[in-house]
Amino acid sequence: MNFDLFFTELNKFLSKLLDSAVEVAPLFVFALVVLALGYLIARLIRYLSKKFIYNLPRLFKGEKTKNRLYQINLEQSAAYISNI
Repeated sequence: MNFDLFFTELNKFLSKLLDSAVEVAPLFVFALVVLALGYLIARLIRYLSKKFIYNLPRLFKGEKTKNRLYQINLEQSAAYISNI
């Protein structure tokens, strides 16, 4: 058996594999960065929406509107939305 030919072909194969891995690595890192940013943005939106819903009665000055909001039971709605 010709080992020189085997090792030459193996070296070519590993070289091509390494080249393709080097080409794909930046795309993979970019995908992870985009995923992390999306996760952080989703958490920020969740936090802001919870704050908005809990502080919604403060935005209305009329007692009639405030009474209607308290009848709706926003706390239960906010808890449901925050668990989505």
